[in-house]
Amino acid sequence: MIRSSTQPKVGLLRAGTGSTDPVHGRLAVRRSAWCGDWNPRRAITGILNIAPRHANRAPNGTPGVRGGDLNGQSVLVMRVKRLGVEDVSFVGAIDRSERIDVQYRVSEGQLQQVPAAMTEVPTWDPTGSGPHSVAAEIEFCSSVVARGGVLLGTFDEEQAVGLAIVHPSFEPLLAWLAFLHVSRPYRRRGAAQALWDASVDISVAGGAESIYVSAAPTESAVGFYLRQGCRLAQTVHPELFAAEPEDIHLVRSLR
Repeated sequence: MIRSSTQPKVGLLRAGTGSTDPVHGRLAVRRSAWCGDWNPRRAITGILNIAPRHANRAPNGTPGVRGGDLNGQSVLVMRVKRLGVEDVSFVGAIDRSERIDVQYRVSEGQLQQVPAAMTEVPTWDPTGSGPHSVAAEIEFCSSVVARGGVLLGTFDEEQAVGLAIVHPSFEPLLAWLAFLHVSRPYRRRGAAQALWDASVDISVAGGAESIYVSAAPTESAVGFYLRQGCRLAQTVHPELFAAEPEDIHLVRSLR
C-alpha cells in the first residue's frame, strides 16, 4: 500500500461532523441517522446502521449483533461512523494480516490470476516508522483527511473493526477511495460492504459521477470491488498509477 502523504492506499481483506454534513439527510432516509459527536461508550450515538443486502436484521434492530450467515460466518449489522482526523489512531486497532494464495495482474488490458508473490501478509509494525508501520498508516490517513477525505469507521461495541477514507471531490466529478481495511476476524461479515456503501453515498452526495479505487492486487480485494460494480480503468489516473503501479486500478460509475 502507499505510504507517502500524496499517494493512494486502498486495500481490503489482506486487505466523519456536524449538522451541516451534506450527506446527512440522504443517508438518514436510506438507512438510519447521523447524530451528534462520537463517543464510543454511547453505543447508539452518532452512528449509521448498515445491514448488508444478504443479512437479516435482528428483530429489535440492535446494531452490531448477528444478522445472518454468509459462507458459514455470522454477518453483523455494522455501525458506520463518520470520524475526525483525531480518530486516525484507530488504524492501530486494525489487523491487516491475511493468507494470500492468488493475486491479480493486468495483461493486455485483462485481469489475469497468478500465484501470490507473498502468501502471508503480517500485521502492521506497531513500533517502527517504516512503510508497513502503524505510524506510517496514521501519517497517510491524517494527510488525506486534512485534504478533504472523509474517515469512516465500523465498530463492534467499542472496538474499531474497519476503516475507510473516501475523498468525494478528489477531482471534478471523481471520488477516490483512498483507504479501506477490515480486521481479519471481521472479514466477510459485512464490515467492508458497510464501509463501501457509505463511501459511495458520500461520493454521490458530493457530486461525484465515478469513484476510483487503487486496489491491492489480491484475489479477495479485487474480487470484492468487482462485485461492487468496479471495472478496470480504461485510463488510469497518472499520479495514482505512478504511486502504485502493481495495484489494480478500478473505476465504478456512480450515475
